[in-house]
Amino acid sequence: MAALAPVVDKPVGCASLKAIPLLAPTTWNITFTRIMKNTLPFLIIIIALVAVFLIVTPFWFNPPTQKPNVTPPVAENTSSTPPVTKGTLPRAPIPQGSQTYQIMQASTVMPKIVQATVDPVNVHVGDTQRLTVIISDPDPINSVVAMIQTDNGTTTVPLTLVGAAALNDVAPQRYFVNAENQLVLTNPIKNSRADNVALAAKGDQKYSATWTVKDTHVARYFTVFTATDAKGNVNSVKIGWTDTVCSWNGINNSNGATSSISSVFGSAGCKFLLGGTDGVENGNLLIDAPVILDRGSTLVLNSGHSIVFSGSGYLLMPTVTPLGQILFSEMYCASSGWVTAFSSPADGTYQVARSQLASTVFPGQTAYFTTPTLTNYGSNTYNYDCAQTTSKQVSTSYTTCSVTNSPTCGQPGKNNCVAAICGEGSPVATPACGSTYSSIISCNQSASDACDPSTYGSSCGVSVGCVGASVTSTVACN
Repeated sequence: MAALAPVVDKPVGCASLKAIPLLAPTTWNITFTRIMKNTLPFLIIIIALVAVFLIVTPFWFNPPTQKPNVTPPVAENTSSTPPVTKGTLPRAPIPQGSQTYQIMQASTVMPKIVQATVDPVNVHVGDTQRLTVIISDPDPINSVVAMIQTDNGTTTVPLTLVGAAALNDVAPQRYFVNAENQLVLTNPIKNSRADNVALAAKGDQKYSATWTVKDTHVARYFTVFTATDAKGNVNSVKIGWTDTVCSWNGINNSNGATSSISSVFGSAGCKFLLGGTDGVENGNLLIDAPVILDRGSTLVLNSGHSIVFSGSGYLLMPTVTPLGQILFSEMYCASSGWVTAFSSPADGTYQVARSQLASTVFPGQTAYFTTPTLTNYGSNTYNYDCAQTTSKQVSTSYTTCSVTNSPTCGQPGKNNCVAAICGEGSPVATPACGSTYSSIISCNQSASDACDPSTYGSSCGVSVGCVGASVTSTVACN
């Protein structure tokens, strides 16, 4: 058996370990026979009567003037990306096809749900989905149940025992949890096929079931597998596909001693975006809520730190390529996202460690700022989104207020005076980022219009002026 080593980037024995990527009805067939000759006219008459009956009958039972009182159907979601509500954390898209997840959690948890397969994930009303789990427990298993949450309710599906798990039922495992609840990894033997062998353990059991989808999953979609053993131990694992994205952007670029998943993302946990990179800077990671490390995504910790499991926390890793991975490195801000090393000039001029950047500096930042800061382009720059170019916030300020029409007095007694209208003058020419400038806002008449009947046809309100409040602003950029 391969040796185990904690997933921390510091010497253990004689080697310094680096985290590595995870491998891999009755149908009625009515046959009309010839009964006798010359019966065709008789058959035509019968068919015509049946057709008339089928056409007229619906109108007897559902007159066109009476609309049925039914609830409109829920629109089906044709997109794999769930909607995002303004002001909430971003949500992860729903994967396509079959997905198998390896599951790592605290060593004391029983029954241990080692692996779960959902086939396919992105289903729609009327589709059939198969659910399969591998359970490990020294005691007999009493029940395995799946609870599927969709937009308008839940569905409970009991899973039945298929039998003992075969070796190839469990995907190759690189990561484990030791007795101290630290994530550990096996040290693969170089140029050996041993690290590609599935690791189904003796006694592992396979459970499976299918169900037919009856609801949509636009806003909510997850499955909770719950296993109960003969000793009364209960363990649940949730696999979600509309989960909050694991992103520490704008929260804290230097986490300090320990960053807890539940404290940052809540008890529902989070999911790394496909191919995304993020993680904890300058601290340990406490997985005390569900985390999905999606395909091609990278969880990063700095050298010398570790991942620890607690309570109901667990880590799920899809076994489909491209595989997720855990790396020990610094993180750097680039226009493409967080990276562990710059790969092109567009990534920036300086590789500044994430812990040295303000929490307002991160890829995709959309806010504007009036003061410069340290970014990947220098110590006093406005590249808050880490992109190569910066832009000024659009100015809607003006230099003056003035009468914008031709006010006139109307016919005496008709109350049809054309009043003066005030408006802004020329827009302010926006100066450099961080510079201050004066402008006029809220243009209003300085006096009321007055029409003297004796001046019918003459100008009205000539003496009316327009004034506005003067304000000082600072140019914001990003």
